[in-house]
Amino acid sequence: MKRIDRHQECIDLLIERLQFHERYTEIYMNVEYNRNGIIGEVDVLTYNSKTGVWHFYEVKSSHIRRQRKKAQTQFDKYKQAYPLRYVKGIFISPKKVYRLK
Repeated sequence: MKRIDRHQECIDLLIERLQFHERYTEIYMNVEYNRNGIIGEVDVLTYNSKTGVWHFYEVKSSHIRRQRKKAQTQFDKYKQAYPLRYVKGIFISPKKVYRLK
């Protein structure tokens, strides 16, 4: 049996919680994108069709300042790739949750 790494465990737990609340009409995991010459990957991406809001979740298996900064960089890159989307960014670690700006 293949051992699931800690990062994937955090993603799976987040997906379970998001599905339980039924807030989103669409939930995507491990989304790769290549748009406007920008290539990247999102751990979890959700969409609420009632509000028109996308949520970008970047999951890190540990919380250190460098990881939060990396998550912010990934979020900024995604916003550049999709400038017309209204996107809110969220950084998730096992002990902390932060809003990305």
